Amino acid sequence: MKKKIQEPLRLKYIQELAAELGALRTNFVDVISRYQSNQEARLLACIESLSAPAGHEAEDVHHDDRDILALLEELHGLRIKPDKGRLKDVRRMDELIDRVYKRLVKLS
Repeated sequence: MKKKIQEPLRLKYIQELAAELGALRTNFVDVISRYQSNQEARLLACIESLSAPAGHEAEDVHHDDRDILALLEELHGLRIKPDKGRLKDVRRMDELIDRVYKRLVKLS
């Protein structure tokens, strides 16, 4: 037989649960925002690594043609559905950003 929680105590628990869910929502937004900023910074670093530095020709940038073509194929093959907001799409983009970053920024 289940015990019923007394009404004042039940209301207190409901209020506490609502407050905790609000805090979780705030933390979720903060984490997602920071994650987005980090990934955007990595993408910008990749884009900048493709640009020729001042005083250098575009051919002087040290990226292998095979790497560039392989990255293009990966980017063209990315299948996501942004309207659905799926975690698996975020994972796919995250993994692709990591691979591109490692090839373009860390190795240059």
